[in-house]
Amino acid sequence: MTAYIITIGTGKEHNWRIAKQNSVWATPRAYGINAGDDLFFWQGGAGLVGHYRATADETAVHDPSTLPWPDSVDMHYAQR
Repeated sequence: MTAYIITIGTGKEHNWRIAKQNSVWATPRAYGINAGDDLFFWQGGAGLVGHYRATADETAVHDPSTLPWPDSVDMHYAQR
């Protein structure tokens, strides 16, 4: 088991709310997350906003339009 600190960019607070509603998170880069890893989400200006345990291995995003965020195509999310 590994622990990761995943940052949420300033101005992306709405993405954090959407992620919690949909139980999914995606990033522009690969971390190598595996099921069982601890994920600590850090928001600039707010600090720690959540701690979760990954329920699945990280996978590549092949079609960003399937992600729930309004900026999913522009952000070039690579992994979910």
